Amino acid sequence: MTPLYEIRIRRDAHTVTPVTVPEYELPLLQEIFGAENVHNADRKRVDEAGCGTPVGSFAASEDEYERFCAKYGVERVEKVFGKDRKAVRVNVSSRKETAGSRNKGE
Repeated sequence: MTPLYEIRIRRDAHTVTPVTVPEYELPLLQEIFGAENVHNADRKRVDEAGCGTPVGSFAASEDEYERFCAKYGVERVEKVFGKDRKAVRVNVSSRKETAGSRNKGE
């Protein structure tokens, strides 16, 4: 299972949007909104303080690349991860393994 994190996106001075996403989706959010506008649930920048505590989990799709393309657009996904679908698969796999090793150690 892939952990999900509560992330707060500051869109402008008056708008903060909460989203729940896996860690490997953060580079896309940072590309769209700027790293300085992507915060964890504790209102700290993700690039400085990390994602925080998982709020849930889900079974990641075998092809998250397709999901990202549908959600964010092909051009943006290619800009962040490149044209090779394997880059997203590697990212997904490494996050699953990291989450699994963290859960075993607890």
